[in-house]
Amino acid sequence: MTYAMWGIAIGLALMFGVSLQRYRSSLLRKREIRWMDEHHLLDRLREQLGWTLRK
Repeated sequence: MTYAMWGIAIGLALMFGVSLQRYRSSLLRKREIRWMDEHHLLDRLREQLGWTLRK
């Protein structure tokens, strides 16, 4: 019985750790996308390379 309780506790801890890691990585992805949108990095690169978007 004790081993089963330890197994459940370790399993829950692993699931919590993985979900927290995935949540943090999604926040970092959103922050990076927001930064690129605010700084218009891609627009500057297109201007430097002479690429234009057809509208």
